[in-house]
Amino acid sequence: MRPGLPLSVEETARQISHLLDENDSLWAAELHDDLMPPLFAVAAHLSALKREHPELSEKVQAIESFLDHARERGRRMIARIAETLPPEQHPLDVAVDSVRQEDTFEITETGVAAPITVEHAGSSSMHETWPGPVRMGVYRITQQAIRNARRHADAQTIQVIGSCAHDGNAEGIQIIDDGCGFDPAAVPRAHGLELMRQRAAAAGIQLTVESKPSHGTRVQMVVTY
Repeated sequence: MRPGLPLSVEETARQISHLLDENDSLWAAELHDDLMPPLFAVAAHLSALKREHPELSEKVQAIESFLDHARERGRRMIARIAETLPPEQHPLDVAVDSVRQEDTFEITETGVAAPITVEHAGSSSMHETWPGPVRMGVYRITQQAIRNARRHADAQTIQVIGSCAHDGNAEGIQIIDDGCGFDPAAVPRAHGLELMRQRAAAAGIQLTVESKPSHGTRVQMVVTY
């Protein structure tokens, strides 16, 4: 491309997608380098405190339990940010599996983990040909939609549905919950919904979010390749 000419839509999307992925890597490194060492240092000091003051062991153990919980959460955050996707697996299946692995933590923190059902309407290996940014976009958006339903919507059930168009040139993915719903127009731009929109735009994914108070939420993606 000659200097001074505006970027095409496709080139702009590729650059945004690259920046999002690059930021993910930077965040993972920041968390690993800046968050985890102090937590391990606190653990070492607590161990020393127990040795020097055995009479405090019971109270220190309670603090250690919370600290272990924080370190495990930190490791999970780093793993989620830095993870890659196996090409043979559908991104929505990987997303659902990753959220299910969080169930123990979610139950501990909130007392609730809404069940997730997955349905593939029609058989297709189209996802194996999707470019990396598209696969990661579908994966991240699916994750975010499920987490939103669990953490903010008080959903009792969550459905994840993948379906192929009759001509085989497009795939639709829906994440449907029966939670409290919300007004999409009233959501602040800093909300996770805005990040979902940015990821979709960067990867060329058609994204729609349908919701209203007391009527649940439907997040729909359409991938055409």
